[in-house]
Amino acid sequence: MKKLLAITAFLVILTGCLDLETRIKIENDGSGRVSMRYSADAELIGFGAVGEAESELPLPFGEREFERLARDTEGLTLRSYDRSDRGEYSVIEAELAFENLEALNAVYAGRRDYVTLAEHNGKMRYAQVILEDSVEEIGEETRAFASEFLSEYRLRFEVRAPARILEHNHGELSSDGRTARYERTIAEYVTAEETLTWQLEWDR
Repeated sequence: MKKLLAITAFLVILTGCLDLETRIKIENDGSGRVSMRYSADAELIGFGAVGEAESELPLPFGEREFERLARDTEGLTLRSYDRSDRGEYSVIEAELAFENLEALNAVYAGRRDYVTLAEHNGKMRYAQVILEDSVEEIGEETRAFASEFLSEYRLRFEVRAPARILEHNHGELSSDGRTARYERTIAEYVTAEETLTWQLEWDR
């Protein structure tokens, strides 16, 4: 994921801004829905960095990408897709329903353990890989570029649990305690040197 985010980062430097948000609503049996919202500079889409058929992002972007992913993944259904152009920006919103974690993980570049959910002593333990460190070392020049140009662009994550969240290691909780939110800038993702896993726990 880090390599893909680094590619995206330099495309952002070249062509414009990109904000990403993913929201997951999950049940104890591993089913649920995942929503994605992209706010991107129209030039970024026109340049081809994030296109209708393929993109450099670790998540699907164009409508055809979403449709193909749902068609090729058992237990995954595309419920909605919408793109609205707002001047210099385009906003893309999509929602998928997943029947199990395997289907959900297919959304995230097909890796099996991006999201895990397991029961332990009557509690559900949720884990989501936010950032995976790369074997490739990030140079000082790259860090300087990222810090200067990418600090205002953000990646946001949200998880809605079926019960009140009792433990979480990053981010903040909603007033009812069932929704956890976490965000960082794209610059922080590009320059991070350690794997970051978001962990939540709630009663079954």
